[in-house]
Amino acid sequence: MNTHPNLRRKVRKLGLILLPYALLAAFLFTTNPQNLPAALLLVPFLLLFWCLFSTIYYGCGLLGLARVVTRRKRLVLAFCLALLPTILLILQSINQLTGRDTLIFSVFIAVLALYVGRANFKKR
Repeated sequence: MNTHPNLRRKVRKLGLILLPYALLAAFLFTTNPQNLPAALLLVPFLLLFWCLFSTIYYGCGLLGLARVVTRRKRLVLAFCLALLPTILLILQSINQLTGRDTLIFSVFIAVLALYVGRANFKKR
């Protein structure tokens, strides 16, 4: 069976999007947070960040935005946009999230995303 190369690439990207979600679900369903060491309590947040990052980064590619936006810009934008909900969720989990924190982080990420959108990442 000789499939089209673009189809294989899209299936691979879809797999890279779904893999962190499967890992996150497996971790959440098989562990009890009360029995975990403190270091492993960070794993769900890292997996959530990876889920959001891969969805944004590869989702842009699957939607055809890869032709419009360079790879480096997609990488930085996906990182910034995945970081915001992850940081807010971490702060909420330790009861440190306030409305002011949400506003400050949202404005910071928006300014950073606008800056990256206008930046020129070409090598000189």
